[in-house]
Amino acid sequence: RRHNIQPDHPAIVKGKAGSPYAIKDYYDVDPDLAKDVPERMREFENLVQRTHRSGLKVIIDFCSQPRSPSISLGCPAGWHFTTGSNDDTNYAFSPYNNFYYIPKSELHGQFDMKGAAAEPYREFPAKATGNNRFDAYPNITDWYETIKLNYGVDYQNGGTCHFDPIPDTWTKMLDIMLFWAGKNIDGFRCDMAEMVPVEFWEWAIPQVKEQYPSLLFIAEVYNPGEYKNYLFRGKFDYLYDKVGLYDTLRAVTCGYES
Repeated sequence: RRHNIQPDHPAIVKGKAGSPYAIKDYYDVDPDLAKDVPERMREFENLVQRTHRSGLKVIIDFCSQPRSPSISLGCPAGWHFTTGSNDDTNYAFSPYNNFYYIPKSELHGQFDMKGAAAEPYREFPAKATGNNRFDAYPNITDWYETIKLNYGVDYQNGGTCHFDPIPDTWTKMLDIMLFWAGKNIDGFRCDMAEMVPVEFWEWAIPQVKEQYPSLLFIAEVYNPGEYKNYLFRGKFDYLYDKVGLYDTLRAVTCGYES
């Protein structure tokens, strides 16, 4: 509060620090990472410069899914708007919405909905969670601290796609990528890229590279059947999966493999 940063309700904070993927503001730096909180963006910019002077590159996470329930997107000019503020919450899905809803249903999480707060956490209508829980009763193993962004796919009706006109979420996420690309970074590691339709990446990545041609895009994709799709149609430069890369690196680091 000292820095005008509103705390989350404890019910939607997992553990002590919460999930780093439950993003509240796509145009900001996590204040926990700053030495001087009000100067956190300048600290990030200085970090990029120091890294480049050392002959290294800077690759940051682009978390296209999922998001914090208390998300707000701030733009460089300083004004803020809440994603979903123009959504029609009477519909579980609308191609014009930013989120997926459980209409006329309050969230009844199967976990502690109060925590250390005076009042329980309230969400009405309930939203789909980041791990695709499309009802109002997520449990402790669900990603209830996150909500799923709507990229124009109606998952509850056969996964039908609604990409014309371009979904509002696409436009907002492209703007976020351009903002950080403008900070002179060298690439994005796109978290859980396959949870976002490949058509979005096919549309967005060339637009970013038109302004920043040397920028790298690395996709996290777990399904081998989608590798070629996200590399060639999705325009990614590289991709990796947990089993093939992360688990192998961990095994080598721990001395289990060589």
